[in-house]
Amino acid sequence: MNTARQAGSALGIAILGTILSHSRAGADPMTFRGLYDTGMRDVVITAGLAVLAGALLLALQRMKRSANPHPRRPARAEQSQLR
Repeated sequence: MNTARQAGSALGIAILGTILSHSRAGADPMTFRGLYDTGMRDVVITAGLAVLAGALLLALQRMKRSANPHPRRPARAEQSQLR
């Protein structure tokens, strides 16, 4: 889990950094402020969409679990092994 978290963080920073730097490519210092604001807007929108997609996937997973409210009970042989 820790490796997946670290890999996801590194990938997210790389993607959002690329989006931000792409908006500033070839900018002169006089227009840097406006391009930075535009780039940050794009970064925030992208991050927000990623969060919404994750929330949607989580909601779908929970709905799938709640569709079967009675999980399978172990057979008697499995129950005796659990004791």
